[in-house]
Amino acid sequence: MTRTAIYPDLDGQTVLVTGGGSGIGASIVEHFAEQGASVGFIDVAETPSKTLVEEIAAKGHKRPHFVAADLCDIKALRAAIDDIRDALGPITILVNNAAHDQRHSIDEV
Repeated sequence: MTRTAIYPDLDGQTVLVTGGGSGIGASIVEHFAEQGASVGFIDVAETPSKTLVEEIAAKGHKRPHFVAADLCDIKALRAAIDDIRDALGPITILVNNAAHDQRHSIDEV
């Protein structure tokens, strides 16, 4: 049996996660939802993000609020944040997870 830590202070908080549609970001979204937080997330990948929302809701947790946006587009980013705030209320926790490092090729790393 896997035991998960419980953080009661997260219940009722509103979390914004950037890059929350897959990988580490998806895990962050899921774990905050498991703790009772209202979670909004932004990602460019719509299909995996929509799938994640359905998977979390199917487990009985609060349905995350997904907004598709490219963080490089400041106008779209601001609109996404406003959308999440309008849907979930004031954001109390921010997780800056999104990343796309173009400085090096994979062969250089």
